[in-house]
Amino acid sequence: MKGMETDMVLVVVAILMIFIDQGVKFLTVTNLSVGEVSNFIPGVISLTRMHNTGVAFSLGAGVNEIILAGISFFIALILIILLATKIIKARGQRWALTFVIAGAVSNALDRVVSGYVVDMFKFEFMNFGIFNVADICVVFGIIIFAILWIKGDSKSKSSARQSDSELMDDIKEQHSSSDTDDYPERVKRPKDSFSKDFDLPVDSIDIIDDDGESDFQEDSFTLNDILREFGENSDDE
Repeated sequence: MKGMETDMVLVVVAILMIFIDQGVKFLTVTNLSVGEVSNFIPGVISLTRMHNTGVAFSLGAGVNEIILAGISFFIALILIILLATKIIKARGQRWALTFVIAGAVSNALDRVVSGYVVDMFKFEFMNFGIFNVADICVVFGIIIFAILWIKGDSKSKSSARQSDSELMDDIKEQHSSSDTDDYPERVKRPKDSFSKDFDLPVDSIDIIDDDGESDFQEDSFTLNDILREFGENSDDE
């Protein structure tokens, strides 16, 4: 539900930006003749009515307006699909693309209806193309999206490196904490046995004498008793 509300906000903002752009263009057309200049912010920005048959900032003049309109609508459609299918999920990136869509659609409408785009803003302190509100939306939207994309990609790589580092630390910690105290009892038993005397109980033993005859013993004694007995017999011999 929250996601749907956010999408609706993006749609409303896009429509609002289109209306603002079209409103500024309407005021320009009704108050200025083509080529007429009016001060807006003295020394900074002036209003100059121009009919742009190209793309943003009066570039690409002379290209068929229907082709340009088709390209603008196609780009806007691709961006709408990216937003609708949640391929682009980051909030800031979605906002940036919303402004790009609004600008592209508004200029495309001009080309379809009038055959040209009305531009009006001109920087007085530098030699720069004349532009409109839709151009501002497109350019700033692309710049903001690119910055957020690069920032997000760097953050993802940093998180991946941190995860790998944490995994290696866990492996090292597990390896260093592996002590003989943690070994299973069956692994420790041989070490414990050989550290003690051979006092192992023996319930029966089969002794072979010199004649090759077996003397099976039923008495209970230890391995030390057997070793001691054989040692004494050896000394006697």
